[in-house]
Amino acid sequence: MSTKDEVEIALVGSIEGPSLTINGVHICGPKPWAGGSVEMSWKASAASIRAALGDAPRGPTTRWESNGEAGDANQICNGCDEVVADPHTWEECTAKMRKALAADIDAAIEAERPAIELAELRALRPREEYHEDYGPVLWWKVPIKEPPYCGTDLDDDFPDYMTHWSPVPQVWESKEGGAKAVVTCVYCGHAYPPGSPTHGAELLKEHIRMCEKHPMREIETALKDARDALNRDRTGLAAGLVDVVTRCRGTFWVTEGRGSYEWDDDRYKAETHVALTEVIAIASRALAASGTLAGEEVRKADEALRKAQAAAEQRR
Repeated sequence: MSTKDEVEIALVGSIEGPSLTINGVHICGPKPWAGGSVEMSWKASAASIRAALGDAPRGPTTRWESNGEAGDANQICNGCDEVVADPHTWEECTAKMRKALAADIDAAIEAERPAIELAELRALRPREEYHEDYGPVLWWKVPIKEPPYCGTDLDDDFPDYMTHWSPVPQVWESKEGGAKAVVTCVYCGHAYPPGSPTHGAELLKEHIRMCEKHPMREIETALKDARDALNRDRTGLAAGLVDVVTRCRGTFWVTEGRGSYEWDDDRYKAETHVALTEVIAIASRALAASGTLAGEEVRKADEALRKAQAAAEQRR
């Protein structure tokens, strides 16, 4: 084998006798110089491991390049028999996967945050109180995110201060009373004759739904739009979490179905499987709490997966 071939193999990883070490992962097999096609097998194994780790492996050659000693073939060959410590252990691989999957969940939530905050600002919460100049009015508590300029409860800019209000329509009955009493709206002039099926608060609610000129109708429409926007945001967030769960399930190939040359470490497989299962459980709980149809579908899929795994264990 030529010096050039030795350098190329060293670029893939460090060789310890009959095994290849890439980022602390030992892959047992024949020596690279035992056959002409084995070198391609090492490179394919390194490509698979590089894709799982997220960055390029660091073997002896890259370390010598950083020290300004690259190109010395004899030193490379001498270093092949030494065990070089590498930080890419299975613990760090598991930690990196957890961080990457957690980042996917945060990204899905952040993508929907502007719409959620907009819907929160549009949500008006009514509170009935008395106005000293206009009598009974309906105050609207509007969320204010800005701090007070003075810091007292009497300031107009104090947080949670109710800045919007609308007068309560004054309804009255005819002085004649009895069966001739008539209820009239002060906004549109609509009169409810005696014997109407509803009265009092129920009459006011019914009239608000019917009267286009009543100011409360516009406010109720805004409230309905805000609720619809929140439901759409919850659905969008649920769809993002479903995508995260799908991606997590797609990475189980790292711990299953590997050949004798790749990831022959039962402890690494177990830890990686636990990490992926934890992330899927977190996303599934968030979906179940959202109350959306997507959350129910994911819950059913999780139950089916657990039953399939239990059946596989029993067959073993």
